[in-house]
Amino acid sequence: MTKTTSTPTVNNTGTGVAATYTIVVTNAANRAAATDLALSDTLPASFTYTSTGTITLSGGATRPTTTNPTAGASVPSWSVFIIPGGASVSLTFTVQIAACVTGTQQNPAAATYLDPARTTAGGTTGASYNSASSTGEDVTVTAPPVVALDKSVTPNGTQPPGTDLVYTINFTNSGGRVASILVITDPIPASTDFKVGSVTTNLGTTGLTVTVAYSSNNGSTWTYTPASGGGGAPSGYDRLVTHVRWSFTGNLSQTAPNNAGGVTFAVRIR
Repeated sequence: MTKTTSTPTVNNTGTGVAATYTIVVTNAANRAAATDLALSDTLPASFTYTSTGTITLSGGATRPTTTNPTAGASVPSWSVFIIPGGASVSLTFTVQIAACVTGTQQNPAAATYLDPARTTAGGTTGASYNSASSTGEDVTVTAPPVVALDKSVTPNGTQPPGTDLVYTINFTNSGGRVASILVITDPIPASTDFKVGSVTTNLGTTGLTVTVAYSSNNGSTWTYTPASGGGGAPSGYDRLVTHVRWSFTGNLSQTAPNNAGGVTFAVRIR
């Protein structure tokens, strides 16, 4: 008995994902037929059977009685097969993996059948696939990237007009995969003027590169270049900037310390 999967790695996006398995049972050549063969699979927690795909009978194997599992079963079983010597049964089925599942999942399969050479009550015998001793059916479920933002300002609390405020946005990927095409956009606070040249980035060991763009029309376009005194602001500041955008190139790892970085900018209270 062998068991394999055509989906050794699946990305669980948070809404659940499917995996497909194939079980093959073979009766050695020059052996008597195995009758009343039934197959079963004990699925991992939060896996449920959804449907049976292709069943291939080779070498004279037959299935006189058709019984397929009920959708939602945690231990799906199939019966009844007859496998002569040298024949085989190949069965493919699909399972649904719950949204909460991650990591490498293993599960055993089993077959029971009647051996005509054993005519007593102990005539039922079996074969099994031991998931602990093989990796052919291992399904590794990865989680999507989860990027969190933490924003702070210095100084905080009540401040008088003319005070510079420095905003810091730290980002961290704590998910199960790298994050790609990361973009951070932040509006300039009301009643403040953007400080020209204040944007900085701290990319640490992320390996990311960044392009900074500015908008003067609430993000409709990103072609504006901040200028000292823009919009009537004091020297060194620009009143026309409405948003700042950081566009990152590369993949943000999910593994520390390569999974975190930060950006800053400053404004002046009017």
